[in-house]
Amino acid sequence: MDLEQIIRDLSRADAYEHPVPSVEVIQTHGSVVFLAGEHVYKVKKPRNLGFLDYSTLERRRVFCRAEVELNRRLAPDVYLGVEALSLRGGRLRVGGSDPSAVEYAVHMRRLPESATLRSRWRGGTLHVAMVERVARAVAEFHATKRPDHEAAVWSRRAEVERNHADNFETLAAQSEQVIAAAVLTRLEAAATEALAGAAALLDRRASQGVACDGHGDLRTDHVYVREVDGSQPWQIDIVDCIEFDPRYRCGDPIADIAFLAVDLAALGAHALADRLMETYLEASGDEEGAQLVPLYRGYRATVRAKVEAIRAGLEEVPDGERREAAARARAWMVLALAELETPSRRPALVLVAGLPASGKSTVAEALVENSGFEWIRADVVRKRLAGVAASSSAAAPVNRGIYSPVWSDRTYDECLKLARRSLLQGGRVVVDATLLTRARRRAFRDAAVESGARVVTLVCAASESTTYARMAARKSGPSDADFEVYQALARRWEPLGPDEGLHAIIETDGLQRDVLRTVLDQLGQFGVG
Repeated sequence: MDLEQIIRDLSRADAYEHPVPSVEVIQTHGSVVFLAGEHVYKVKKPRNLGFLDYSTLERRRVFCRAEVELNRRLAPDVYLGVEALSLRGGRLRVGGSDPSAVEYAVHMRRLPESATLRSRWRGGTLHVAMVERVARAVAEFHATKRPDHEAAVWSRRAEVERNHADNFETLAAQSEQVIAAAVLTRLEAAATEALAGAAALLDRRASQGVACDGHGDLRTDHVYVREVDGSQPWQIDIVDCIEFDPRYRCGDPIADIAFLAVDLAALGAHALADRLMETYLEASGDEEGAQLVPLYRGYRATVRAKVEAIRAGLEEVPDGERREAAARARAWMVLALAELETPSRRPALVLVAGLPASGKSTVAEALVENSGFEWIRADVVRKRLAGVAASSSAAAPVNRGIYSPVWSDRTYDECLKLARRSLLQGGRVVVDATLLTRARRRAFRDAAVESGARVVTLVCAASESTTYARMAARKSGPSDADFEVYQALARRWEPLGPDEGLHAIIETDGLQRDVLRTVLDQLGQFGVG
């Protein structure tokens, strides 16, 4: 059937046999999903994407049935069956006999979006205990799906290498508007190196029967954690497993759980991603599997980049959604690079915040010299925007001149733009700025997460006496702040909150070499140094 007619007809409430207040349409690269009241109908797009072939009605019927059967393993109460779609009065409707079917749809019970791991994280209701519960549920599921000869075939090194090659072939075919060529080159080199290092272990695990028939698409929006009555604290439902090709579903169990870990990392939930992996490895007893975690986290992020890149090229997807898909593809490539490269090369944003003369610029300069960071200095950016030389004075009272709220907004917006541009090229950026408020810091954190990079906040702190002495000794430079400005800003400083991610307070009163050693050690602990 014509895809436009499918979307048009099933977007009508009268296409369904039950009351439907409204219909919401969601498109993926392979399917169109219709949210119809308390029900969900998923129609496979009649196309062949190479790795996915839904090009004939019979193939779509077979894969709809396979999707229901496979997904009932982890969500038995969610998958209701396969519905035939027939033409009545010239319009497509749900229901009818199979012989008269012109299309098929997977019929699902609609779960509350607020229960997904993604929504819980964004709403502040995702707890460590929930992530641990999910990890144990996945470990138990994997344990029941071994040994499997077919799964073992797909876990061999040669097949893993083929999957990697397919990813990069697809990405290389995209335009520069979708992917950054420099990032793609680095990513492919890092993936090739990781595969070579894991070659013997991959084949050994395949021969030992470690592989299983897993899920294949463990994402934070596919995992639901719901409160229910009874002995269990939460009901875990995991939907949307891969049904169209066992090579993407079957394999080493680390590849499966790594997908969910890297998806949490993409939200900025790095600590929860690490805890998910730790709990899974403990529950499964797979100590050896820990060696494959970086490889498979990088691989899964690359898969997500490929899928978003494909979506960015679909003509039926609205222009705005295509642009968003292209942005996500670039971010996933940066995240994949961050998973595979060493911490000292990992794309990252370090915010060096604090009051005037707290030692921010000294710390930032050391990161440039020792850890390969690009330095974005708010004082310099502000004066450049105002047409003032960095070493010239533009001193003014607090909130006046080029230090007015309007100028501060312009300055931070420019710093944000520069940081985002560098991160999407796989760069390492240090932003040296006061970052007085939580909202200012949050804007930079969000930009880093949206770019696929890890973000760390270091707040420099010095005593008033040290601050006064530093200002008295200052001759010239980008900063115009005097002790009066320092005191005014100190009264408005908003301390770090519990939701500010990876962060540390750096006391800078001591010897410079000791302060810098502390900073570098801290970045090492955070995985970016």
